[in-house]
Amino acid sequence: MLLSRKYLHPKKDLLKYSAILCFMVLSTWLRAQLVVDFNVNESGNPNADTVCIPDTRSFLALCTYNGSPITLGNQADFIFTWNLNPKNTNIAEFNPTVTYDQVGLFTVSLTVKHIASGEVKSKSKTKFIEAFEKPKADFSNPPVIGCAP
Repeated sequence: MLLSRKYLHPKKDLLKYSAILCFMVLSTWLRAQLVVDFNVNESGNPNADTVCIPDTRSFLALCTYNGSPITLGNQADFIFTWNLNPKNTNIAEFNPTVTYDQVGLFTVSLTVKHIASGEVKSKSKTKFIEAFEKPKADFSNPPVIGCAP
């Protein structure tokens, strides 16, 4: 339906259309959302969160931005900071690998920052990796006393 000029009011219409534009920009901005998650990258290994030291584990970032996965193709738009805990070192890689050489329960955390928007999100998993010493066989064969069969 076309509006005739008698229904248009310059000040009221400017306010109305400014409010609509502001709402559209705000709702687009609110939809911009970073979701951070990760896992151990050991497909098919049901005990991927258990390590016999020294051993390595690879980690896989499972993050999305605006509902789309962050991949090797678009990861340059983000800064990744992992704390994989054996020595509290921060690693700035997309999918890092770390060697566990200490016994213990380790918390793993990932912080991701979207460079353009400045949005930052983090995820921590407490006691996520459990590291054990490798079992050592410790037995002996006592000397046989008596007659052999």
